[in-house]
Amino acid sequence: MVLIIVFTSVSLFSGCALTTRMMVDMSSPVVDQMNDSFNKTCDIQIIRESMPFTVAGLSGLIDISPKNRSFLLNGAHGYFAYAFSFVEDTDEARASRLYLKSRDYGMRILFKNEAPFILDKPLAEFERQVKRIRKKDVPALFWTTLSWLSYIRLNLSNVRVFLDVPKAESMIRRLIELDGTYYFGSPYLAMACFYADQPEISGGNPAKAKEYFEKAIEISNGKFLMHHLFFAKYYAVRKQDKVLYMNLLTHIMDTPGDILPDHCAVTAVCKLKAEQLMDHVDDYF
Repeated sequence: MVLIIVFTSVSLFSGCALTTRMMVDMSSPVVDQMNDSFNKTCDIQIIRESMPFTVAGLSGLIDISPKNRSFLLNGAHGYFAYAFSFVEDTDEARASRLYLKSRDYGMRILFKNEAPFILDKPLAEFERQVKRIRKKDVPALFWTTLSWLSYIRLNLSNVRVFLDVPKAESMIRRLIELDGTYYFGSPYLAMACFYADQPEISGGNPAKAKEYFEKAIEISNGKFLMHHLFFAKYYAVRKQDKVLYMNLLTHIMDTPGDILPDHCAVTAVCKLKAEQLMDHVDDYF
């Protein structure tokens, strides 16, 4: 509804590109508030049905105002959330495209005019650029890194993707340096997933993964269920620890849906995916 209002207002001034962009930019606080309100939604059906329109609307705003940080950040978050929540399990190719869109929106915040060229930089130069990222950009760094890791996870058979792994790892490490507690300790979740999902030849280490999963859960006081979900899906399955897998998923399913009222949507998605993983336990063990 908010995006409909924004686009209706913009259409009244469509004769001038500068005026249109100014009108769109004025809506940034509204879009941020819309995102906050969406995060409080607990109804999984509403979440599922509204997300495609939401991310498409954000892309439209970005097309009009391509340097707007609010739009880019919400776009990066939105495309990751949609791909992970409702696409990846049934269509990995489409999810990969959505993860790349999320990553590229985030890159535009982090590297600005260098964003189109940053991925082609040698590793040492890329790492120098990453070191310049500051704490104010932690949200953008987080969604960019998480979407990139998700894309890599789905495409490890691609040699080019495999070569990007050290660059993505450098972004995780910078994220933890700047603020490991961000979003309920999710930078540690990102590192845990890296160690759990990568083959040993490219840095995988299940023991370190377990350490980082437990660190993330500790920081969130066990309330942010995404940590438990990924712990089950990537560590417990890899180690073939069925007891841990069942305990983690049971914890998710038994936790009240409003345990984090401002992030009810994430909890609802985790509960949905925990049920799906529970239904497929025999496929993993």
